[in-house]
Order: sequence, then C-alpha cells, then structure tokens
Amino acid sequence: MTEILIAAGVAAVLGVILVAVLMIDRQNTRDARRISDIRQIQAALEMHYNDENAYPIAIQPGAPLVGETGGITYMNLVPTDPLGAAGYGYRYVAESPYSTYVISFSLERGISGFSKGVHRATSAGIE
Repeated sequence: MTEILIAAGVAAVLGVILVAVLMIDRQNTRDARRISDIRQIQAALEMHYNDENAYPIAIQPGAPLVGETGGITYMNLVPTDPLGAAGYGYRYVAESPYSTYVISFSLERGISGFSKGVHRATSAGIE
C-alpha cells in the first residue's frame, strides 16, 4: 500500500513539473512570435517610408497595411499579438510629420536578449 502512495506522489510531482515546463515553452513561443511580428511590421513600415516619404498615420492589427498615395499593399495583414489578452498587443504611434514611429509591445518571459516586460520598436531597432 505504501508503494502505491509513493508512486502516486511521484507521478503527481512529475505532472506538476511537466505542466510548468509546457507553460514556459508556450510563453517562449509567444515571445518569439512577438519579436518576429514586430520585425515584419518594421520591414513593411520601412518600405512604406521609402515609397511615401512618411510612415503611415495609423496601422490596425488584423488589417492590411496599404500606402496612402500609391495604393501599394505592404502587408496583407498586420499581425496581432498571439495572446490577445489585456496588457498585450501591438500599439503603433506615428508622430507628425510622420518621420518617426514607435511600436510598443510586451514580452511574457523575455527571449533572444530581450527582457520580460514592455519594449519599443522604432526605425532604429527594438529596445
């Protein structure tokens, strides 16, 4: 009887460890996607700037990024945050005369040299 209790206890501890590892792996995967999304948005914004001599006034996650004057599509759909929960999301702000922009986003755990928390992306890179 004691052996069964010990085996059940060991199985429970291993189950808890497995769940924790899976949660960490999911957070890391979402953070990696966020960095990738932001880099894709930055590339599209730079193409827009090269063609239009300005960054877009606004971008809408989940909508296409289209040039104002040439009608060129720079992104079929601007990516949305993989978690979509409160406190997460990609927030774009362009400052008049639209020669600069800031995209703010949050990381759950941190990845690839970026710490957990809020980060900013500009034409100079990701901070």
